[in-house]
Amino acid sequence: PATRFPLCHSLLPQTRGIPQHLVATCYDNHNLEHHKPSMVRLVPLQLLVSHYATPFFHKQEEFHNTSWPRVMIITTLNITNPQWLDWFHGGLNLHIEHHLFPTMPRQHFRAASKHVRSYCQKHGLPYKTAHWTEAIWLTVKHLKRESLAYGK
Repeated sequence: PATRFPLCHSLLPQTRGIPQHLVATCYDNHNLEHHKPSMVRLVPLQLLVSHYATPFFHKQEEFHNTSWPRVMIITTLNITNPQWLDWFHGGLNLHIEHHLFPTMPRQHFRAASKHVRSYCQKHGLPYKTAHWTEAIWLTVKHLKRESLAYGK
């Protein structure tokens, strides 16, 4: 049991300091002595990259003059991952579907995503997806761009 934490850490890809951040996010410091993963810490990061890597509505009129499905689709991003990782994301990796169908059980999001993609293609809407590390990078770039624009 005492080796679980270092073992989990060693299995993560070693790219630009991201593993340490993910480990810190996925494990609750109070539970490390019991080696219990805390997915509660992953949720804020998941929500951050699913929302802040996409455009914001800067004017209330823009938001109110856009259809609800369109707002849900253009303001969220899906995380691309193998199906076996859906559980670790709590279904929030398919965030577009989560927003369009908030009461749908998460195990059906992957099947629904095929229909949503088709809808987006038919109506000329972007269906945005990114791998986890790419989504983090897009979020950082977008927040920097927004903060610079806000400062003007």
